Amino acid sequence: MTIRVRAYRPGEYEVDIRFTWPDGAPFRVRVRSPVTGKFATQRWGEAREMALLRAGQPAVASSDDNKEVPTLAEFWPRFIDRHCRANRYKPSGIEGKESVYRVYLGPRSGSRRLDSLRNEDIQQLKADMATKGAKTVNNVLTAMSKCLKVAVEWDVMERVPCTIRLLKISSSVPGWYEILEYKRLVEAAQKIDARIHIMVLFAGSAGMRGCAAATTENHVVPPSHVYDRSWT
Repeated sequence: MTIRVRAYRPGEYEVDIRFTWPDGAPFRVRVRSPVTGKFATQRWGEAREMALLRAGQPAVASSDDNKEVPTLAEFWPRFIDRHCRANRYKPSGIEGKESVYRVYLGPRSGSRRLDSLRNEDIQQLKADMATKGAKTVNNVLTAMSKCLKVAVEWDVMERVPCTIRLLKISSSVPGWYEILEYKRLVEAAQKIDARIHIMVLFAGSAGMRGCAAATTENHVVPPSHVYDRSWT
């Protein structure tokens, strides 16, 4: 008899129970622990094992126990049809996911069983997309992650077999106009053209994040903070 405790995610564990029935048939089950802490999970696993042994060997294994986990290529159409379309995703969203599979996931992992995917496979996928933008990579990873989670929800497999972490997308901080700089910009725009003047005033009062400017014909009364340069 063997009981192994594995970390499922920070603070959560799963128990892998293995033993052999009296007739020599092997038995194995992996279940998430309902308790916290590794020691408490070990004790729970031992109690679970004893309960299984006392219950005795089932006469006939259910078909669900013997069914094989499908490959990504086999499951993806079910995911698109019974999850995406059934939940009324936008057509553009469905097309995006189908494109993700056709271009990235299918050629690399289509023949893999869902439960055989590992963390290293995800890292290799990221490496293969090294020339792509972070947003594109994250779209692919998000589609893969959702597909695996749906497979678990539908009892196609017991758990998500790998951890999928998105890439960090750096948000550049825009430059800012100081109050006097912005006033000079408005004055210069007024001298150039009335349309340019209106555009600058509009950008200052409505298009700059969180900023507002009260204006008169030849004067700007700015707020007490600076102005975002990102619109220029």
